[in-house]
Amino acid sequence: MLQNRGSARLDAHGHPTILSRAITSSQVIDYFAECTGDALELQARSPGLLGQPPFELLALSEQSKKPYGDFRIDVFRDAADAAQVAIPDGSHPDQNGIHWTWLAPEHRGDRGIWLAAKVYANVALYWWPEQRVTDPRWHRLDAILAELAQARRH
Repeated sequence: MLQNRGSARLDAHGHPTILSRAITSSQVIDYFAECTGDALELQARSPGLLGQPPFELLALSEQSKKPYGDFRIDVFRDAADAAQVAIPDGSHPDQNGIHWTWLAPEHRGDRGIWLAAKVYANVALYWWPEQRVTDPRWHRLDAILAELAQARRH
């Protein structure tokens, strides 16, 4: 059963929204397993440092990533925290709600890579494709989290 949070907030664009239920890490893990048969793992808990809100990081083991690509899911206390961290300042989503960021190579000889980020209520999906384009791997992840967020509203 989803938790009732009942707090009023502003979304990433300053519009009022009602956060009636926050999604928990265990709900993401359970729903992902139900939809895919694959097991997400709680890989880290961040207590919230240097002005960043606390969150829990979920991901698959390296062997299980092939059908999805390189991704992670962060679960925050609420949607405002998720938007604060996942959406870069000045970023505008594409027509699918994805915020794209080019990550330049850190070292000579490394390749740059794209980061696709999208927020679903208090959950953020980060995905690292080689090109600035989605594919079936992204669509699989997006559909799962969109369905979970939609169920949270009811």
